Amino acid sequence: VGRCAGADDLKLGEAHDVSGARVEAVEVNRWGARKRTDKHRGYGGLLVEKNGHALVFGGDTAYTRAFRETGRRFPDIDLAILPIAPIHPRTFMCRYHIDPREALEAFRDLGADAMLPMHFDTFVNSLDDYGEAPRRLRALLPEYALDERRVAVLRHGEQRVFIAR
Repeated sequence: VGRCAGADDLKLGEAHDVSGARVEAVEVNRWGARKRTDKHRGYGGLLVEKNGHALVFGGDTAYTRAFRETGRRFPDIDLAILPIAPIHPRTFMCRYHIDPREALEAFRDLGADAMLPMHFDTFVNSLDDYGEAPRRLRALLPEYALDERRVAVLRHGEQRVFIAR
């Protein structure tokens, strides 16, 4: 595609060096198309490693036990960037999207030190109330013995340093 000239497609388990960072495609649970008539385009999360640090970008995914395997293969993940919405209707969304509880399960499976929730409150694409996903996530933190130092729910545009040099 012209606008993505020079971009590399990674197959699951394949890794490339990008500006000194090792980027590997890891398994997630997503069908890889935008509408029923699309051809399957593939999908994946990313594990990015550089200078002894690692992060997992979960992409747009439903819950999968593959997070356990990624955590087993990469035991020193510093940050997991995981979606927490859309939530409703759950009977449909559960096949394609993580909800706040499932995101915490994926975070636990990955064994990461910190989590950055994403994919919520940007635009309306479900029956969720605005703010519902982060509210639910915050309410679940005590049940998982976590707090907002480890699970950082940021406001739009907010920045956070997770690893000091």
